Amino acid sequence: MTNPGTVEGLWLSEQRYRTLLAAIAQIVWTTDASGQVIEDQPGWRAFTGQNSEEIEGSGWLAAVDPDSRQEAVSAWTRAASRNAPYETEWRLRRRDGEYRWFSIRAAPVPAGNGAIREWIGCNIDITDHKQRDEERIRLHAEAGAAVSQLERQRREVQVLKNLGDTLQACNSREEAYPFIALAATELFPGTSGALAVPAAGARELLETTTEWGGNSLNEGEWMKADFAIEDCWALRRGGMHEPGAGTVCHHFRAESDGPYACVPLAVRGEVSGLLSIRFPETERLDDERRAALATFGNAVALGLSTLQLRETLQGQSTPAR
Repeated sequence: MTNPGTVEGLWLSEQRYRTLLAAIAQIVWTTDASGQVIEDQPGWRAFTGQNSEEIEGSGWLAAVDPDSRQEAVSAWTRAASRNAPYETEWRLRRRDGEYRWFSIRAAPVPAGNGAIREWIGCNIDITDHKQRDEERIRLHAEAGAAVSQLERQRREVQVLKNLGDTLQACNSREEAYPFIALAATELFPGTSGALAVPAAGARELLETTTEWGGNSLNEGEWMKADFAIEDCWALRRGGMHEPGAGTVCHHFRAESDGPYACVPLAVRGEVSGLLSIRFPETERLDDERRAALATFGNAVALGLSTLQLRETLQGQSTPAR
């Protein structure tokens, strides 16, 4: 086993967290301690079409949507001056001229003496999520959706925003689980649900972390404590699943007293968990609830993946004893 305190061990640790970043992001980039680009960024070049000289220093801003540049500079300057994690969203021009929405996140990498050695960041394409949200809002507006529906949408957006802010402030995934449960009860009143995450050291096994909601749902009564990925059709298919003939999931202790949906939580194929929510007060799910479930699942998946990345970076920067 490689000693993490050796030069070889440190190199291997760095390669591991960079590999993790590459697995969940379209673009991975680095800067020096002051936030300036000083070396080649292959992922950025491949997406934007800029060459290595054009992105040096602050040259990368030329590929950012002009309407977002000032905010991008201000947010980045604040993060670099405070050595605090950086998180924002803006559009980035692809090499063919199309602008794509990205969630941009970065964290400082400490050096051995406590100073900042460099920054490492990642860009995750969220254009499809944005377009789905915008399309849903547009269709509702065109159909003359009732004021109550618009108010509910605003409330859902606020709940998701609050959840995102809270997950960003959490120090670990374990600390985040109760907040995810709370958001689920606010978004889907009268429902019950459970959250499961990958078990430590077992790639094909998930364990239930929390359950919530419903008079008949007590902790540990619905979802099994642990189960295999094969037990859930959503995880098998890689998408939201509602039970049908021969496709009932096998990770529950008891049958559901209403329709349910399982939502796999994943970013770029990396599974970060599973949401299962049941709707005892309805006979079937409508498209609006399916869309809300998908949006909620995307928010939770992105939050858990970010926390996992943060835990990994913190583990790599902790000096070996």
